[in-house]
Amino acid sequence: MLDSMRMAARVWMNIRQKKIKNCFEKACFSSVEIESDEEQELHTETHQCEKWEKVSKILNLTKTPTFEAFMVFDSEVQVCGLWTDDEIFS
Repeated sequence: MLDSMRMAARVWMNIRQKKIKNCFEKACFSSVEIESDEEQELHTETHQCEKWEKVSKILNLTKTPTFEAFMVFDSEVQVCGLWTDDEIFS
């Protein structure tokens, strides 16, 4: 068991930082560099808008709402709440 742990530690120590960064980027994580919350939010929103445009074109959706309109379409729908005892036991 100890030999296995030592072998795993040696392998881990030989992995370069660039290799780890490349793996994260290939998995579609944003840049490994630290971004502010605002930068992350902007990056995510931009990425989602780009994906939405691609989906709209692929599905040939002519009367497609904007991504922003799509995101807030069901914002008023209640998805959780408190139940009364009667509602729970019915």
